[in-house]
Amino acid sequence: MLWNRLFWNELEVYSVYGDEDDNGGGGEPPPATPPATPPTPTNQDVNPKTGKLFTQDEVNRIAAENKRALQAANKQHLAELEQLRKAKGLTEKEKDALTSRIEELQASMMTKEELARKDANKQKREYEEKLKEVTGQRDYFQQLFQDSTIEREISDAATASGAYNSRQVVNLLKQSARLVEVTDEDGNVIPGKHAVKIKLSDKDAAGKATVLDLDVPEALKRMKDDNEQWGNLFKNNLTAGLGDKRSEGGSKPPDVRKMTPEQYRIHRAEEKKRGNL
Repeated sequence: MLWNRLFWNELEVYSVYGDEDDNGGGGEPPPATPPATPPTPTNQDVNPKTGKLFTQDEVNRIAAENKRALQAANKQHLAELEQLRKAKGLTEKEKDALTSRIEELQASMMTKEELARKDANKQKREYEEKLKEVTGQRDYFQQLFQDSTIEREISDAATASGAYNSRQVVNLLKQSARLVEVTDEDGNVIPGKHAVKIKLSDKDAAGKATVLDLDVPEALKRMKDDNEQWGNLFKNNLTAGLGDKRSEGGSKPPDVRKMTPEQYRIHRAEEKKRGNL
């Protein structure tokens, strides 16, 4: 059989698989009841060896010996139960039953202070797990709200600015966009009010590269006005030429040499769509 028969002071523990004629068994795991110990005498009991009452010192000594014996037996019992739990072929029900018995035995070996500490640690662990779950859900929905708000505002502004494809503008700008709290004239945060800000690479009056922190409509306006860098994204920014199906515009075509790889890819795609390539 998988489990050996264990004895603690005439307490017999049977295999979880039962006897061989039990059709596979499924018997109960060993009980977690600590082994029995001889009763500790008091100073009102007679010592059978001397015929006299036990002294308090003798009572204390016997109590200490019994306690040590019980602790040793409990430790052995616990080790055997843990070993049995590792056995192959156990069902989940049998493993759960053994785990429950092990925990009961461990609890019986603890002092009141240890039990209180264990309970406090358990409550702390459960609280932290619940907090982690709730925080994760909050962060997920917060990120979902931020992403949808940013993409919607950029898309609306791109359409209003005459972009050929608002989704392309969203893809270009969303990584540099963020959601910020709105404040009143005194600098106080207005609860529930947010605005989208975009960090846009641009040039200052002296022609030096700089990064501007702009509202979405302002960012789109600067992009549309910068025909060399962004002109291929907006209507009325490209000059119609021979065979060019675009009749809008009046400014010179964008300089592809100054485009980033992403801008050039978008420009090529738009040109092919219009039949200019």
